[in-house]
Amino acid sequence: MMERIQLWKQRLIDLSRRNRLIYFTPTKSSYIGISTPDLKTIFERLVVKGKGWEIWQPPREGWSNASGSMRPGRTQLVPQADDPQLIERILRGLYRRSTSEYRERGVRVLYMTFGMLNWREAGSGEAVRSPILLVPIELRRDNHRSP
Repeated sequence: MMERIQLWKQRLIDLSRRNRLIYFTPTKSSYIGISTPDLKTIFERLVVKGKGWEIWQPPREGWSNASGSMRPGRTQLVPQADDPQLIERILRGLYRRSTSEYRERGVRVLYMTFGMLNWREAGSGEAVRSPILLVPIELRRDNHRSP
């Protein structure tokens, strides 16, 4: 019985490189960096005021916006990526995975990270990044065709 408890303890806190909360590496399919607004503004609106954000997408080539606005609004997050198709693909994937996990297991798996701790691995000196503050978020779509 004690062996089982010890094994459970070891699995509970994963200190290996598989733990992305310690050894964070952005992936092409599940990471969107935000260029504007600044983190303080994002945090205040999202956490302090409890309001949501929209994600602005750069216009596609040959695309015309009926409203004439080709720039992000005040309540829109601007991704670092400038390829609208890439942004849509990432958002769809994040939406599907987070919705599926919540429906199947009741677990929220989508977070916005505020700040990264940059440190070096003892011994190897390898550079490592770890998220400092994670805020659970939910992606919503306007309709089934929107990203």
